[in-house]
Amino acid sequence: MHKLQFEADCGSFCVSLGRTSVRVRSKDIQLLNDLASFFFPAKPSDIGELLDLETLDLPDDLSQRRGKAMELILNTATKGHLGLLYVDAAALSSAAGKVMIAAESMSGTSTLATYAALSSQWKVLTDDLVFIDPLTNIIIPFCSPLSLRAGGKQLLKDSCVPTPEPLLNNRYYFDAALFTKEETPGPFDVVIVLHPSAQFRYERLTTAAALMEILKLSNALVGGSKAIDALHNAIGDADCYRIFGGSVRDRMGLLEQSIKDRFCSDQTNHRRVVE
Repeated sequence: MHKLQFEADCGSFCVSLGRTSVRVRSKDIQLLNDLASFFFPAKPSDIGELLDLETLDLPDDLSQRRGKAMELILNTATKGHLGLLYVDAAALSSAAGKVMIAAESMSGTSTLATYAALSSQWKVLTDDLVFIDPLTNIIIPFCSPLSLRAGGKQLLKDSCVPTPEPLLNNRYYFDAALFTKEETPGPFDVVIVLHPSAQFRYERLTTAAALMEILKLSNALVGGSKAIDALHNAIGDADCYRIFGGSVRDRMGLLEQSIKDRFCSDQTNHRRVVE
């Protein structure tokens, strides 16, 4: 039996999300068991930020109750990362490098992250919010369930990737093997900004242009010049692209090619330094 499911039988379970943990408590054992297997367990020593669902007015319908509880867990964990930079983005990691995929909500970051993890060697650091420690330039994994709305599931199907199962509320998916929980040093190697469009095309961005795009999707402007500098450090000298439209396979093809080009460029520069 899953560790979290066992603890849920006792009326609570504690999950690990980024640099915080959340202890979820309820008398509704079915609700806890439904939620439990969609998260990494916290360490046994972690007390966790308490989220007592018994004190909240949850919907009577089980599906709506699960959805609201999931939202509350994620919001509680997110609030535990105050003081960090964040970007509305997904982040992927592999032996080849680190990629940030930034976009406004419902623009396909979760779908592309899911496709990458299911179809190749990429691991998901996060699919919704990228947290960055502004003092150390560390990218912090936030392993929340992958969120697949109806449009995303159709895009996966069109790309010959079956919809993963099981889905909580026909939306959330979690498989520990798809994630990495290792904090990862920045900067990113590739930064991609997604834009909706009827036709697939892409263009290279300068670092300055990419920073302007990412700023609009982050909390750096609120933090002032130091936060903006920290975001600039997280982008570093990454190869930056703006992608318009395209299928998941179109976007993934560009992502893979950009990483290959980056690797070849780094190898060439290394040889020049050695010579």
